[in-house]
Amino acid sequence: MIKEIGRYFLTQEIDRAQGLKEFSDEEYFMAENLGMKRTLEDEKMFNGMSLEFASIPWETTTIGSTKGKIYKICLQLNSTSKKSAKKVLNTVVKFINKEIGRYNEHPFLSNKYIWDTPEGNIILYRMSRFNTHSVNIFFTSNLIQEQMLRLQEGT
Repeated sequence: MIKEIGRYFLTQEIDRAQGLKEFSDEEYFMAENLGMKRTLEDEKMFNGMSLEFASIPWETTTIGSTKGKIYKICLQLNSTSKKSAKKVLNTVVKFINKEIGRYNEHPFLSNKYIWDTPEGNIILYRMSRFNTHSVNIFFTSNLIQEQMLRLQEGT
């Protein structure tokens, strides 16, 4: 599993992560309207520093924490060129395949790839909206596994 992305790593103490700014009330509201509702214990979201992954500069970094530790690192790159976004997607797929092995899931003809490991998962996908083509990566730690099971059981 790839745990370290730039200066951030999964399970890192949030107090030791540099360059983070917690979401404002407005950002939390917008995130919830986009389906990113906070459900974990003491869950917080942060804007992080721009960073490089797979030799590609990512313009947006979002960090999720629970119980004072990073459980999710999200990267996003936007482009007005579909061709450029596809190239980034393919570069990242090759990089992750080389680092941790071939993806576990890739629905037929989709732009989505999933690597599922005992330590967590990586979801990579490309989407297009209003002439903007974005590539998104979500690195998630298994440290939330227990909380997610409790949420599913409704306890």
